Amino acid sequence: IPKFRNSGEASKEASLKRTLRVVREALDRHVADTGKYPRALTALYQDDAPASGICYLADGTASTYGSNSGFRGPYLTKDASVSQQLTPDDAVTGASVGARGAQPMDPVSGQPMRYRRADGRFQIRSSASGNDSKGVAFSTY
Repeated sequence: IPKFRNSGEASKEASLKRTLRVVREALDRHVADTGKYPRALTALYQDDAPASGICYLADGTASTYGSNSGFRGPYLTKDASVSQQLTPDDAVTGASVGARGAQPMDPVSGQPMRYRRADGRFQIRSSASGNDSKGVAFSTY
């Protein structure tokens, strides 16, 4: 039985690494197109620049997308393995979510990914606490 338990954990850890890679690549494409970071990861699912227009420069300064923003979304699709539908009342770590927005989910914790500015840049991290099966902290993923 322990082998089965470990294989389930390993599967979630592999899924987390894949999800983080996909979301980080989408964020990188967004930044390459617009030169700005989205206010929330929900912007990565949108066809057009978010109506609120709020985004951030690399230094954390608030900005707007503008009409010639270069936004070419969606950068992510609403794939059930990467996202979950949220209502505006759902608590989201590090980002606010508009009506019926999608937020990339952490397969280990079942909670939204963490998206915040740290060390001079915006980062996407696992929201799981503790360590993986090899003793590596999820917070370093």
